Amino acid sequence: MADKCPECGSEKIAGGIVISQPDYVTRGAYFRPKELKPFTLFGINISFPNNFSACIDCGFIWAKVKADKLKSVISKKGTDRLRERLGIKTDE
Repeated sequence: MADKCPECGSEKIAGGIVISQPDYVTRGAYFRPKELKPFTLFGINISFPNNFSACIDCGFIWAKVKADKLKSVISKKGTDRLRERLGIKTDE
């Protein structure tokens, strides 16, 4: 967990989780990028430990995913506009 809020710099940080499924099924979470190609259904969810941090001063919430997996999904399934904006070349 970070020591300071990346948004406002506050040191008042509270840990927490976001429930993506009932807690008794899995504590994992998934990130799905926006701006994917139409009708993209499979291989678009990036799993990560369900550990979030939240700033009690500004309300900013953040977590961390594996960058290589995120780049791979965007490279394969992101729109041309998204890939261009992020400087990611296609894997196809």
